Amino acid sequence: MSKRLILTLGASIAVVAITGAAVIYTNGGGGSAEPADTSNLETVQVRDMVEVTTLAGTLGFPESDPVAARANGTVTAVAEGGALVVEGDQLFAVDGEPVVLLLGALPAYRDLGLDPVLHPVAPGRQGTVTSLPAAGDLIPFGGELLRIDDVPVILLEGDVPAWRVLRNGSTGRDVEQLEAALVSLGYDPDATVVVDEEFTAATEAMVREWQEASGLEVDGRFTPGDAVFLPGPAEIEQVQASVGTFASPTAPILTAQVGAEPIEGDDVRQLQEALVRLGHEVPVSGVFDEATRTAVTAWQRAVGAEPDGVVHLGEVVFLPEPVRVTDALVTVGRPVSNGTPVLATTGSSSVVLLGLPADDQSLLAVEQTVTVELPDGSEAEGVVVSISGVATRLQTGAVVFETTIELLDATVGADLDQAPVDVHVVTDSRQGVTAVPVTSLLALAEGGYAVEVSDGAGATRLVPVTPGLYADGWVEVSSDGLAPGDEVVVP
Repeated sequence: MSKRLILTLGASIAVVAITGAAVIYTNGGGGSAEPADTSNLETVQVRDMVEVTTLAGTLGFPESDPVAARANGTVTAVAEGGALVVEGDQLFAVDGEPVVLLLGALPAYRDLGLDPVLHPVAPGRQGTVTSLPAAGDLIPFGGELLRIDDVPVILLEGDVPAWRVLRNGSTGRDVEQLEAALVSLGYDPDATVVVDEEFTAATEAMVREWQEASGLEVDGRFTPGDAVFLPGPAEIEQVQASVGTFASPTAPILTAQVGAEPIEGDDVRQLQEALVRLGHEVPVSGVFDEATRTAVTAWQRAVGAEPDGVVHLGEVVFLPEPVRVTDALVTVGRPVSNGTPVLATTGSSSVVLLGLPADDQSLLAVEQTVTVELPDGSEAEGVVVSISGVATRLQTGAVVFETTIELLDATVGADLDQAPVDVHVVTDSRQGVTAVPVTSLLALAEGGYAVEVSDGAGATRLVPVTPGLYADGWVEVSSDGLAPGDEVVVP
């Protein structure tokens, strides 16, 4: 460690090494000196002075945790070592699906999409299952869900489950639901049915027409098992029975998705913020709504992913910043599973690492601003982001605390790695002090210091001074016999 001093005058900054006073001057106790060479004079100035301590550091990129897969499959693409991966770029691909980097502090832990609403489906009547849909089939209103004893069970729109026989004269909310469902399917073209809670002759006629068209027994009565009421078209999620199974009226044999509801959370907000940065219009609300689904679908098309409107776990990796790939840990064609490390990376922004000597712990503190001098002599501002609380003993025996300094301009040092740098730390400063050139300072035989002050006529006098800070070849002095504007002799 060496000490350097910075003196500022106006907008300029200069740095010099500290020098001690030279030349022991014997005055003999007199107030005036012998006539001296006054051909080289400097004016006493008022200056701002700063003392700086310099520490040796190393510029490089901080090592990051490996980027791991979150899905099972085969690696079909992987970023090369040395690549800088920024937000929106592909890190690797699994089974042809890209895994994309998005910026965020919260790691992905679940699928992000509209939450499916699932309903169990029971046939409503007993008998042998003679026909079933397949998982993934979409059944519209009026469509056939399954068959019991080769008689269809139809899907109708409604929230109230079928629980009784409805006939002419029946009243209730379930009657109104049946009328509304059949009217919406077009079974009342002449508008003869009043959609209310009364089962009338017009209702019976409409039910007969529907039964005939659907392949049901035509008797004008609605019987549980003729239809299942659900609030939306049914996408078959799971089939729990098989053809030939004997079904009871109330035992579910299908699970159907009948729509989706918004989910919410900080991870949703993080996704929305990333989508906005990537140019997609979406409200940053923390609620995954229909607008978010639309934006996700557009983003998936743009990156070459399946455009299903759901960000599946493993489809993106959230990291706080872009990364540099140091090595691909898995080659194309290798299988991966949830948690398999795929890429070794470092951070994208340069940092300075230094060992803060134990004796100089008070020099630095977290969030303190410092100046970093790069190998080419240029300077950049940095801030201390961490100081280890555990001391490290070096092979030399020195005890240090590992310290990390982040450069405020992320572009500085982007092409440098493991480069030596100097870290300048301000340790003391003076504002508006009287200063003279260091070379004008004379050490007196009887002790103390003085300067030779010109009287303007070729003669000089010795003026005692008390030195303070040294900087840029100048030294702060205090003296009753010296004032700014005086001229002092320099060698």
